[in-house]
Amino acid sequence: MDERTFTDAHGVEVFTRWWPIASPTAVVVIAHGASEHSGRYERFATALNAAGFAAVAIDHRGHGRTAAGADRAIMGAGGGQAVIDDLQDLIVQVRSEMGAELPVHLFGHSLGSLMALSFLVQHSAELAGGILCGVAADVDGVSDLGALLAGFDTP
Repeated sequence: MDERTFTDAHGVEVFTRWWPIASPTAVVVIAHGASEHSGRYERFATALNAAGFAAVAIDHRGHGRTAAGADRAIMGAGGGQAVIDDLQDLIVQVRSEMGAELPVHLFGHSLGSLMALSFLVQHSAELAGGILCGVAADVDGVSDLGALLAGFDTP
């Protein structure tokens, strides 16, 4: 695993973790959830490596090692769009270092799924695929299903 940083257009030093492998079939860029950081995805990245995928994870602004003291949990200049732009900058780096022909998939969990969804709306043609996990969305019928399943949780 390699630890790297890049400086975004707003002067924020963005921290990333890279899990490269020899001859990957694709790369998965990981966008973590709220109050998380890229290090929490070590086991996931290792499993991706074992399955033939390289993995790269970002610490979003205000999270992990991209956060600095009082700036924790604050996106700062550029707000949410800057997070999308940071993902774009990271994907450009991935393509530059791992090869433009390598398929890139964006995985987002929780808050990261919302960032990934926004990225997909703006830049879907640049990706081979998107994986959204733990999406915070209002989907018809889900609350009814939750009420039904809650009955099975009793001892």
